[in-house]
Amino acid sequence: MGFENMLLTTTVKIVPGLPSILKRRAGVAPDKVLVGVLADKCRAKKVPFLAGLLIMAASTLMFFFGTSFNVLVVARLLQGSAAAFIWTAGPTYINGRVGTDQMGTAMAWITMGSSVGEVTGPVTGGLLYEKYGHFALLTVAVGIIMVDIVLRFIMEEDDSAVQSLPKDISDERTPMLPQPTLYQPEASRSRLIIILLSNGDFIASLWVGFMTAVIRTALEMMIPISLPLIFNWSESYGGFVLLCLIGPSLLGPVIGNLTSAIGPRYPSAFSFLVLGPIFVVFGFATENTLFSKAVFCLCVLGIGTASFIALISHWCAISMLADNSAKANQQDRKRVPTDGAGKIYALMNIATAAGLLLGPIWADLVAEKWGWLGMCISFAAIAVLSGVIEAFAWRGMQAVFAV
Repeated sequence: MGFENMLLTTTVKIVPGLPSILKRRAGVAPDKVLVGVLADKCRAKKVPFLAGLLIMAASTLMFFFGTSFNVLVVARLLQGSAAAFIWTAGPTYINGRVGTDQMGTAMAWITMGSSVGEVTGPVTGGLLYEKYGHFALLTVAVGIIMVDIVLRFIMEEDDSAVQSLPKDISDERTPMLPQPTLYQPEASRSRLIIILLSNGDFIASLWVGFMTAVIRTALEMMIPISLPLIFNWSESYGGFVLLCLIGPSLLGPVIGNLTSAIGPRYPSAFSFLVLGPIFVVFGFATENTLFSKAVFCLCVLGIGTASFIALISHWCAISMLADNSAKANQQDRKRVPTDGAGKIYALMNIATAAGLLLGPIWADLVAEKWGWLGMCISFAAIAVLSGVIEAFAWRGMQAVFAV
């Protein structure tokens, strides 16, 4: 799921002209709400998966055959929509298959695959384009999509949700008169959003998704630009430094097991509080010396590790919310909105998308006015504030839906 999506997303960026035409990661956030509703309404979770892959295929073809600015913009918008389908329907499906206790580990594997795809996409795409040309790259991209479509068709569905639905079967204990009901599916959808957005724990999880995306995309933009100015390094060295930012995702399964066991509060609070001093040191590592270069790379590694721990812990947390939503719905359909997992993941993806858009803007505006040190100090301050916020969230691992 994550590997294929990020591999294709980053591969098309090496096509000449695209980096200057389209802003990196200009994905569409509002469509994720619709995807969340569709993921909940569809019993077969492979349907949103397939829809996302078909949209991804269409956007890939438009990237390679498009010759105008408008076509490329539409292709990027479609690519963002495809990511919305994949990253909303995917966790919804996985949550139903592995359960809450293993969701942290599962999401860690997915995030690791996404990071591997993000790293290998530009490298693979660049080599293919340089040696074999435009259409060889297109063939590989479409081939990956076709393989994933085949995998989606053979994907097993969890029938437990279908089996747990109430059946219209009468017996000797069934009342002769119909019973009044207070449950209204149309109203429950909006009520679920209100319940989630009024819960402090869920807002804390959304904040983590937002801030980790801001930090990551800001550094992904600023590091390649700043390294030639600070250390006289080429852009290829910048790519290796970015590996320090993405590399900690390889420890995903270990981090996932840890956060599944102890919850999101302590890992996320500790991670953000540690990010504060790391960013301060990062801001001063600007001397063209071997020691300063080593400190710079270690800071990038520390930022990547802390951000990844915080993010995975809260993916596990919102999976608990999705599981609690389903259990509460089974026990009391009159009070609790039904089928909320897709909407929960959709809201998390919206927060992440907002961070992806704001990160480069934030970094550019602050660095232009106050320089590299000012940018790092701003991130240090907001990281410490986030750590304090997270320290008061998810106390006791209470559920959002009281049953």
